Amino acid sequence: MIGKIGQGGTGSVYLAYDRKLAIERVVKEVRFAGASDYERKRQQLVSEINIIKELQHPFIPQIIDLFSEGDALMIVMEKIEGKNLKECVRERGCVSRETALEWGIQLARILVYLHGKDPPVFHRDLKPENVILHPSGRLYLIDFGIACQQEAYPGGDEFRGTIGYAAPEQYLSPLKVDGRGDIYSLGRLLSFCFYGNPAEAGRLPDTREEMQRKWDGFRNILRKCTEADPEKRYESMDKVLEDLICLSKAGHRAGNRFRRCCLWAIVGILFLVIAGRSFGRAARVREANHLMDCAMETPDREKKRVFYLESLKKAPWKEEIYQNMLDTYILPNHFSSGEAVALMNILQDADALPALKKQNPKAYARFCYKLGMGYFYQMGGGIGKMESEIWFQRAEQTGRGLTEAQCGRASCYRKIGKYYRSFLYYGQDRNREADRDDYMDFFETLRQLTAYSLKHPGVSDQDAAWYAAYEVTVEIRDYAGDFLKEDEITGDTLRKELGKIETFLNRLSDDVDEDRKNQLAQIVKEAKKRVQIMEANDEKQNIIGEPVGSPDYFSDVRNASEGRDEY
Repeated sequence: MIGKIGQGGTGSVYLAYDRKLAIERVVKEVRFAGASDYERKRQQLVSEINIIKELQHPFIPQIIDLFSEGDALMIVMEKIEGKNLKECVRERGCVSRETALEWGIQLARILVYLHGKDPPVFHRDLKPENVILHPSGRLYLIDFGIACQQEAYPGGDEFRGTIGYAAPEQYLSPLKVDGRGDIYSLGRLLSFCFYGNPAEAGRLPDTREEMQRKWDGFRNILRKCTEADPEKRYESMDKVLEDLICLSKAGHRAGNRFRRCCLWAIVGILFLVIAGRSFGRAARVREANHLMDCAMETPDREKKRVFYLESLKKAPWKEEIYQNMLDTYILPNHFSSGEAVALMNILQDADALPALKKQNPKAYARFCYKLGMGYFYQMGGGIGKMESEIWFQRAEQTGRGLTEAQCGRASCYRKIGKYYRSFLYYGQDRNREADRDDYMDFFETLRQLTAYSLKHPGVSDQDAAWYAAYEVTVEIRDYAGDFLKEDEITGDTLRKELGKIETFLNRLSDDVDEDRKNQLAQIVKEAKKRVQIMEANDEKQNIIGEPVGSPDYFSDVRNASEGRDEY
């Protein structure tokens, strides 16, 4: 009836198919065979499940249902595509410092949300097998089997977590539980991803002095997270997140003495070549064009940086240089934090943006808008959307250079970035600027984005309209449950907005890539199913109800290999 895909300590994991909604699910079977305190353990698990089902976070899989089958409890969960981090590291090897930092920031944001609940929720089993890397690059935290809200337990094996990742205090009896246990496990998890071993948080990949300076910041964070004494660790997950973000922004600047000498030699040669030329505006533009062409042609990243730097110094008003740099550093679906830092370092070293804003304000507005789009879509995720806010704000403030549609979209994207920064990642308004009505404002912003983008877009504007439609659909899919908690928003309201996007999809010209059409159509389908699921959940008083039980509810989809976690 159900294809088995994994085996755990207390039961099995199955891949199933919901025929009513035509969607794949994951079903976790939990058994306590032979346990003398079976009923106590069952009630405890039900209590923990009822805690978890209240969580509304885009990167925590939703629990759909819970029912009994004989002496087992069957937990029906949302399926998450991808592989767990243990599989990823085994297949690809240890990740870079930048990737480890990015993963740490994503996980810390999820844990900040959990620890910020009232009462707080502690995961207590954070390890690579319980984190799924989605094809989009987003991390999902799974398996809340031993999560809790209490601060102490009477002890027992069911509360111990996983050796190598659980904090030392999790082995005490009575068990002491607070957020510092998850901090310890996060440090161990990142050590595994970066070093290949959770216990090597202090080892350096290179003993040279210049490399020590480069790695010290990250190494110190891992050490502080994994202190055996809880009192010596970070006091809260917020502090961990703050240090990871600061280190991420400050990174990518270290370089050795040999590289600096080479760069200054290149700069000196370039200066000698152009020193005898005319310093008039036309001559400066010609020289800037030449340097820009050199930057485009060379595969060496350091030479490319120097050529762009000198090009901006020659003609900081020239829009083509900025657009060329954006095309170089913002790659489709791959605008990493490292690329962003490299781009901004060039602009800061050349002191270019103030000159562009003063001498060519329209070009400045267009640059800020395109950079904001790069953060929002090509970096993606909550981090990219938050970072885009300031650039869309600057594009709006300039007041010139953008079309009416671009101005409207910039305003909407800025607001969405602000929502992510203030409450979407945490489930509450950390800035205390608003209350629960934030989700109503969020939905109205999505409506405005639809209105600005999807009403008869010209052929030249179809690309921007597609991105807007994609954003609106993804947000409805991910936050349907929060929207439906607002009295003014119903399932029909959300379906109506999705209907506008379907109409737009049908009007797209044949010039639009078929894969992109199919991608948007698939996301719309997922969003509709999500709305339907959340409507059904709202009608339930408790997740414990009649067993789904019917043999038609689940059916086999495929037989997957043993031991693979995809939920």
